[in-house]
Formats: sequence, C-alpha cells, structure tokens
Amino acid sequence: MKTLLAMALCCSLLGCATIMNGSRQSVSFESEPSGANVAIAGNVVGQTPGKIELRRNASYALVFTKEGFELSTAYVSAKFDHFLEATLGNIWNLFIGFYVDTLSGGAFELEPTQVKVILTKSKDSPGQSQGTQPSKQ
Repeated sequence: MKTLLAMALCCSLLGCATIMNGSRQSVSFESEPSGANVAIAGNVVGQTPGKIELRRNASYALVFTKEGFELSTAYVSAKFDHFLEATLGNIWNLFIGFYVDTLSGGAFELEPTQVKVILTKSKDSPGQSQGTQPSKQ
C-alpha cells in the first residue's frame, strides 16, 4: 500500500507543468547593430544583447529603440503547450494542479525564445546626406 501511494505521489509530481517548467521562461534578445534599448509596456528592461525572465502566461511586445534608427517591435506569444503535463499529470490530485498550472503559467510556452531584430537607419539621422554639399569657408 505504501509503495502504491509513493508511486502515485511521484507520478503526480512528475506530471505537474508548474513543477517541471516553472512559471517564468527566459527570452533572449539581440539587435543589429547592438546596444538598442528594449522596452516592454513602456518600461526599459535591458539593452541588446540581453536576456529577461518573463511570465509564461502572457504575450509581450518588445520595442527596440536606438538613437539614429527606426523603432522596431517584435512579439513573444504565450502558447498552451504543456497539455499532457497539465492534465494527465494532475489526474492524481483531482485536477487542482491543472488550474495551478494554467494560472501560474506552467502550462504555457513562450515563442520565440530568441528574438533578433535588424534596425534600419532613421531618415532624419544626423550625419546623413540631405542632398546638399557642406559649405566651404
């Protein structure tokens, strides 16, 4: 009886998406050229190249800005990706774990996990020719 109980406990823990995956996921970001600021919801979260831990159960717009370059936006989306871990693994504990996995984000996967943007020069960037020659004095 003790062996059966121990096996059931182990199986329920191994299937739990929150325990297996956690509620946060690492997403790396880079830009060409490097040194761009990266903001999420108006808050600067780092500079390229970099990495950030994001909650798995939300989608994000990463905004890349660098002086002299056009603003660029990349998207990271949450996908319900751990169905087997979140459902079958939680049958042992009467589906309470399914709700925990869904609410905590353990049942989700962020995509993509590596974001790279190529920034384009701004048209009004200083130092660019505007069709006139500098005056010689």
